[in-house]
Amino acid sequence: MSGLFEEYELDLGKETRWHIVSATVAAKSSFLYMQECGHYIAGPGYYTGREGFDSFLMMLTLSGGGEVDYDGKLWKLSPGSICWLDCRKRMKYFTDPSTASWDFLWVHFYGGNVRALYEHFLKRNNNRPETHPENVLAIRNSLQDLIELDNSGIHQFENDVRTQDILTRILSQCILDVMDSHSSEDIPKIVTDIQAYIQLNYTGTARSSFWESIST
Repeated sequence: MSGLFEEYELDLGKETRWHIVSATVAAKSSFLYMQECGHYIAGPGYYTGREGFDSFLMMLTLSGGGEVDYDGKLWKLSPGSICWLDCRKRMKYFTDPSTASWDFLWVHFYGGNVRALYEHFLKRNNNRPETHPENVLAIRNSLQDLIELDNSGIHQFENDVRTQDILTRILSQCILDVMDSHSSEDIPKIVTDIQAYIQLNYTGTARSSFWESIST
């Protein structure tokens, strides 16, 4: 892909965790899959800038604060906030100077119907990439589940299926949260399909047929 841009300064504490994931070809062809994830404990000098990547980034601030320069606006990230970004667009995110520290969970992901889901999220959230979901604890637990997955490669396809399941829950929770003020008639079918999947069919192991059924 042409036009890639990335720069960063990793001012990170010793307790920081960062995992790069090699999803299987099968997962990349049909699943929602993870590219990287981590738990950053960032100092005042931390920042990352990028543009042109086929990836989405989600960050959950635990303590301290961050700032995101994205889509022509500056967004402040406080504890409990979720920020969901399209990495094709130019962005820069960094520790909020007023807090001098930023503790956050994050995941890079792609695939499946993620772009359509993102458009629904932005539409219902007044084109804001940032939100303070009521169910933030559930999202935090799901992000931590992603970090704890064993991505050694021994059982990578199994982990890819589990990853799809966890990411599906995270994204649907974010979308449904910003839809609370809308009637059920306003909710797109793709989102109600996800909601029904979680409420009626979740067993702890993802069904690969789910994303296939809603991608047609």
